Amino acid sequence: MIMVYVAGLASGEAGNWLMTPSAPAREVWHATLRERFSRIEKAADVKNDGQPLAINHRLAFKALTEASITDDVAADYLGGVLAASEPDDDAGAAIVALIGRLSSQQLRLHYLIYREFRRVWRDGKNVNLHDSGQAKRAGIRLALTDLIAALGPSRIPGLTANITVFGKG
Repeated sequence: MIMVYVAGLASGEAGNWLMTPSAPAREVWHATLRERFSRIEKAADVKNDGQPLAINHRLAFKALTEASITDDVAADYLGGVLAASEPDDDAGAAIVALIGRLSSQQLRLHYLIYREFRRVWRDGKNVNLHDSGQAKRAGIRLALTDLIAALGPSRIPGLTANITVFGKG
């Protein structure tokens, strides 16, 4: 961001310096924030089936603060937290904090795992994914094409040491 340094001459102290963004930089920044907030609002509306949102103010503040520095991946997650919010319940604030601590790639991988888990967990039986035998019996499979799309090709070799990756989706 282009910054303009303004000497604090009004106070009579030449050593007083203030930093303020230039007007064009401020406009770009504001437009970016509006677009990010809009994505999260749209995601929340979709997840709430167009019903009015009843959002806890503490949770909304934390979600919008996180939204100011997030990308498309987290927007869907944050929108879901807002859609699940109740006016008197700020429990989603902890989830927003967790979303903020995860990288975009970690969120993408979480999404793939969650999507796959939902596919195989239709009968409601508990599955311990930490137990490789149970995970294998459940049929959890992550397609290589999905992993490459989510994480990028350079990250795949390190994953195969921890999870089984199948070449076909």
